[in-house]
Amino acid sequence: MAKEKPVHRIVLGKVRAAIWLNTNEEGDRYYRTSIVRRYRKGEEWAESNSYSPEELPLVSQAAQMACSWMCEHHEALSDEEQVEL
Repeated sequence: MAKEKPVHRIVLGKVRAAIWLNTNEEGDRYYRTSIVRRYRKGEEWAESNSYSPEELPLVSQAAQMACSWMCEHHEALSDEEQVEL
């Protein structure tokens, strides 16, 4: 099975927000977001969900941008498929 991709990404330096389109058991569609910090671990890239004080403003900005995007695109889901945010 292919790995699903987010419907939208927000990148602010090392902080990244991914927006996912989900479907519940009743078939209703809705958005969720995940926010991570990327960093180098040797030769590989890794992700963490812990942040330094200097990174928190970017986390806040990414969360606000994700919220705006999801609210704008929530209307695109048909009325019978919407789940209230």
